[in-house]
Amino acid sequence: MAGSDKRKQSLYIPQAMLEEINREMDRLDRS
Repeated sequence: MAGSDKRKQSLYIPQAMLEEINREMDRLDRS
């Protein structure tokens, strides 16, 4: 149930937000 919930939630997240999160994670990874 939790798994399908997460998939459903990801559909709510705008692509731009996902890209921003990825950039942030990249930045944290390098530091």
